[in-house]
Amino acid sequence: MKTIINKTLAITAIVAAGLFSSLSATAGLLTTPTQTQTFNFATLSDPAVDLAFNGFNSALGTLNSVHLTWSISTLLNNTVYNSKGTPVAVGNPVPLTATATTTFTGSIASALLTGTNTLTTPGFVGNVAPGFSTVGTASSSNVPGLSCLSNDASCGAGNSNLSAYIGGLNLFTINVASSGTQGGSVPGGVFTGNDGNANGSVSLFYDYSSAAIPAPGTFALLGLGLLGLAGMRRKATL
Repeated sequence: MKTIINKTLAITAIVAAGLFSSLSATAGLLTTPTQTQTFNFATLSDPAVDLAFNGFNSALGTLNSVHLTWSISTLLNNTVYNSKGTPVAVGNPVPLTATATTTFTGSIASALLTGTNTLTTPGFVGNVAPGFSTVGTASSSNVPGLSCLSNDASCGAGNSNLSAYIGGLNLFTINVASSGTQGGSVPGGVFTGNDGNANGSVSLFYDYSSAAIPAPGTFALLGLGLLGLAGMRRKATL
């Protein structure tokens, strides 16, 4: 009897060790592999692209949050066209500037991922020669950004309904759009504009709780079983 009980305890300990080892690997919050798409705008004159992303696989567990990140590099030139035959003064009283804005918008209105990246040239005040002139330049390299939605208050606004992000391949799109604007004081016959480009990447991953985490009752039953076997072993050795 003593030998049998000792073997039973050993087997139970091995099973318990395997269970706790599995729990340590799956308990808590997990993340899916990151999906990444790239974009490249040759101009900043209202280009746009839709990037498709796969939905969350509900077989993995419970979706807790959706994370959108991006990195963007932008080159922006503030340009002026002077149609007159002589140099003219510009930028008074409002200096000339150009602004490039890139927006990142999810396609699911019930739980919307959004973000914005903005780049502005320094203000210019001075004379411009006849024809085209570049009066200001601004650039940025690999500027990061992020947006997050969660079903609690862990990120984003919190308490978001994430059901629209659960599904299969190419479930939804992130729209990336770029536009340029100009501002400042110019006399008649002088026109402002901009040129430049933008490129970067958009990434997305999901944060979830694993479906493999046992219910609390599992731990209670395991504990009672181990205590009972330990008591049997003490009785057998008396």
